[in-house]
Amino acid sequence: FFLNLMFATILQRWGNTEVDPTGMLLFCLASVVWNSDFLKQTAAADSEHPFNMIPLLSNPDLLKDLKELVTLEPEGQVKEASGIPPHIQNAKMVRDVLDTCLETLEQVKNMAQTVEDSD
Repeated sequence: FFLNLMFATILQRWGNTEVDPTGMLLFCLASVVWNSDFLKQTAAADSEHPFNMIPLLSNPDLLKDLKELVTLEPEGQVKEASGIPPHIQNAKMVRDVLDTCLETLEQVKNMAQTVEDSD
């Protein structure tokens, strides 16, 4: 029921196929529940915001019930919280390397200018 409320179109098309997204959609549902206060606050600030179209956010009783079930504790098939996706960490490392390269370039330019000025 909960998944159909949120993701009926996706499940109608891809449910019970070899690429059934039900497991992933459960994580998405849990994320919406876990972050619902932020989502509702953001939606309330702008009546045109897409978060206003999330069906679960307009059903406070159901949301309250689901909040009691969603946890960060390992349970069932989820043995640990997923945390930050690896691509986010990789993007940060790439950014750090780029910053280091830019700083190095700036220092080399300064050194070259110093050598040029000393001639």
